[in-house]
Amino acid sequence: PKCPLPGHKWKGVIHNPNVTWLAYWIDNINGDYKYVWLASSSKFKGISDFLKYEKSRALKKIIGSIRADYGKKLNAVRKDKGEERKTRELATATWMIDVLALRVGNEKDTDKEADTVGCCSLRTEHLKFIDDERKIHFHFLGKDSMVYDQVVKIDNEDVYRNLKFFHNNPKKAANGKKSIFRIDPSELNEHLRGYMEGLSAKVFRTYNASITLQREFQRLDDQVEESTSVPEKEVYYNRCNRTVAELCNHQRSIPKKHAEQMEKLKNKLQDYEDKLEAMEDHISELEGSKKKKKAKKKKKKSKDKDKEYKFSKNLDVLEGQKSKLKQTIDRALSRIQLKDENKQVALGTSKINYMDPRITVAWCKRKNMPIERVFNASLLSKFPWAMEVPSNWSY
Repeated sequence: PKCPLPGHKWKGVIHNPNVTWLAYWIDNINGDYKYVWLASSSKFKGISDFLKYEKSRALKKIIGSIRADYGKKLNAVRKDKGEERKTRELATATWMIDVLALRVGNEKDTDKEADTVGCCSLRTEHLKFIDDERKIHFHFLGKDSMVYDQVVKIDNEDVYRNLKFFHNNPKKAANGKKSIFRIDPSELNEHLRGYMEGLSAKVFRTYNASITLQREFQRLDDQVEESTSVPEKEVYYNRCNRTVAELCNHQRSIPKKHAEQMEKLKNKLQDYEDKLEAMEDHISELEGSKKKKKAKKKKKKSKDKDKEYKFSKNLDVLEGQKSKLKQTIDRALSRIQLKDENKQVALGTSKINYMDPRITVAWCKRKNMPIERVFNASLLSKFPWAMEVPSNWSY
């Protein structure tokens, strides 16, 4: 097609049925490739998302045999010591991708990019061993320069022994850096594809995120009934979501205005509680049953506690207003609780990329929870194919 901009022309026209971008160019500042993608709500993206989650469900069917295989190879013995180490490294790296949800870790030029690290690029300074407890302290920059800082109890003795051996016998690079693994990302990716076509670290992360969400729903199922208030259901859902986000190390920095926003929310809650107390006193007066109350511990009062409220004199109207005000207080409490609990966790990434949306939709149907409370408009348009699953659907 002719370029619509006068004085310009296309660099080329490409037919490639294996990609979903529409156009690309090379950034004139840092030389990176930039792409124009289809909208997340497009049919092609929807099919791509559906197939991604179906692939993770295919992994679920063989995950037991994969774990049995790398479990045996963790202490493999070979005549060739180099081959023995490679076998053990591949098995250990697969364990780390499966259990710790690490990425493969491709090599990069740290002079131009942040020194972010994955499984194959872990160095000796990123691990500290706590022998008496069989724990390892991992500390490194993950994707998007988010710090992975966790002390992990290594239940598998072979994994702990292997990592300590690799740590003490590292691969030494010309720049003086000491890598834990001698295998490279291409070897690890090829090893993963040997288990299943198209298997990658991302498929493992998608599977583990999805299965973790479903198991969290099952584990805490008795805490939520259909009759439970919507704000309480939202708190419950976000706690399950947070477990997945923590597994995948989806962190964020505490927002600069977090403390200020929390103070505003608490002040608003106090205003609601003051109004409820005044309304209850007014109802008691109308009923003629207000009595002198015993001295009780004073609560903190808002600045506007002494302001006058104008209430109806109709008891039926007042009872309805009181019920609505209590719901408002419940929502305010939930909002404060969620905001504080999730101040350092990014819940959205796992919703968008890793948790099968059908798990959430089925749970919402079972618990009579409005899907709009957990999926925003963007996610609803991204996952229309997930909305028709029945309430008993299982990942």
